[in-house]
Amino acid sequence: MASRGKSTVFRVTGLPGDQPDDQLAARLRLVIDEKLHEHERLQIVVKVAVVPSCRNDEETSIALVEFAGGTPQFLAELVKNPLGDWQMEIE
Repeated sequence: MASRGKSTVFRVTGLPGDQPDDQLAARLRLVIDEKLHEHERLQIVVKVAVVPSCRNDEETSIALVEFAGGTPQFLAELVKNPLGDWQMEIE
């Protein structure tokens, strides 16, 4: 896990646009929580905000996910390579 300095914010794309924002945020938090190690759950505060797409695409939604207290291990490669991507499926 990265140091406890600044919070890190990640953009999540490709979320289903046919669901209410609060449901999408809850599902995304659940998937993230499953990926966190036990010690990360105690140290990291996850904040999720579903935001409008800048492309006016109603089929998909975008979320901004802030990790206060450190970057989770499963996203460490994105800190090294900010232009990379990491994919996961939300059911």
